[in-house]
Amino acid sequence: MLASAHFWGGLVILALVILQILVRVVSARPNRRQPFEMAVQAMLTLFHFMLLAVPASGL
Repeated sequence: MLASAHFWGGLVILALVILQILVRVVSARPNRRQPFEMAVQAMLTLFHFMLLAVPASGL
């Protein structure tokens, strides 16, 4: 029972991450390229990559 809840919870999180990535790609963002903004963008990209890599690797 608990393993099934863990599986479905993981699928929900994966679906939300994919939805968030799609919204970020489609939505218009201001064109600010200050160093802090670039660091934030890099960290968000890495975070999204990690959230997609874990289920893809089967862990």
